[in-house]
Amino acid sequence: MLSATVGFGWRVPGEAALLRRRKRTGILAVARRTSLVRELRGFMGAMASRNGGSRAEGRFSLKEIAGRAAAEAERQAIRLALQATRGNKSEAARLLWVDYKTLHLKIKQYGIPARRFRGF
Repeated sequence: MLSATVGFGWRVPGEAALLRRRKRTGILAVARRTSLVRELRGFMGAMASRNGGSRAEGRFSLKEIAGRAAAEAERQAIRLALQATRGNKSEAARLLWVDYKTLHLKIKQYGIPARRFRGF
């Protein structure tokens, strides 16, 4: 059975295995965080380039990141709904469970050409 010397020279069975396990999980946690940081930096860099690079070094608050992610999700949902309804805004609004006027304003806001979807 594995054991490790602890504090005053006492031996605790299984302590070495526990330490190895903690070291392994710690390394995995750091790797996951590093991957997340890289992903977040890439996302923020893309946001900065879309925004014309107005923010220094791509630094955004969590509120700005969430707002931009929500806007991108809305944009994609509207495009998919318009594609599914072949550009019919009234049907797309029903599909998205929003008022026609709201959909029309969002289409204008995001600059989505609804006519482009009529040919699908």
